[in-house]
Amino acid sequence: DDALLLSAVMVLHALNKRHNRVLVHCHEGKSRSVMVVSAFVAIVGDMEFDKVLKDIMRARGVTDYRPALYAQYQQLIPTLRRLIRP
Repeated sequence: DDALLLSAVMVLHALNKRHNRVLVHCHEGKSRSVMVVSAFVAIVGDMEFDKVLKDIMRARGVTDYRPALYAQYQQLIPTLRRLIRP
C-alpha cells in the first residue's frame, strides 16, 4: 500500500532529524526495510535510488529483491523527494 510505504520513509526521516541516528530493524530485514532505507538514503543524500539499493544489497549480502515492491518505490520516489526535500 502506497500510504504505508510513504509513511515508513517519512517516519524514518522524522526520527533521523530528531536523533541523528536510527536503527532500522525488521523481522527478516531482507526486502521492505531495505527498500525503506534505500529510499531514505537516496532522497536525503540526493542520490539515485537504483545505486543506493544496489550498494545496500551488496553490503548486506542477504536481501530479497521483490520486483513489485521495487516498482512501487520507483513510482513513489518523486513524491517522497517533494515531501522531504521541499
